[in-house]
Amino acid sequence: MPRRGAERPGGPRGPRGDAATLAGIRGARGTVRDGELTGRPLRIDEETAGSFNLYSEHDHGFDSLDETLVEVFTTAVETALRQARRGARARAEIAQLGRALRSRPTIDRAVGIVMAARGLTAEEAFAVLVRQSQHENVKLRDIAARLVARPVPTGRPPRPGP
Repeated sequence: MPRRGAERPGGPRGPRGDAATLAGIRGARGTVRDGELTGRPLRIDEETAGSFNLYSEHDHGFDSLDETLVEVFTTAVETALRQARRGARARAEIAQLGRALRSRPTIDRAVGIVMAARGLTAEEAFAVLVRQSQHENVKLRDIAARLVARPVPTGRPPRPGP
């Protein structure tokens, strides 16, 4: 199976070396059959990396200006991708914090119910809810919502309906 990028119009023109390896060295250049390869690594963050590779159909197809432009372009792309990843992480965190704020009153009410029912402190009641959440593998907010939704026995007989 040919490597990605190894087939181009006019027949195979893949690099003689591994493009990712060549691009892993800043300013790497290599040869391809009937042409030249230049590449730069893209280091986005600890989890994401790649490479920017250019192929020329001509021997000595890249001059020093081309190399400088590739370096500038690669730096701009790395910066844009880092900012996009940072923005996505920030949006996810904001959404999670919003969910936490919306579920907090329900969790507080559930803690109060457990405190009253078992005679526990707030910390102990919260720990009971956390253990139940982990035991059932259900989010704490869902455990709290179930508990709050249950009818609370008052010791009095239920009132007749209308």
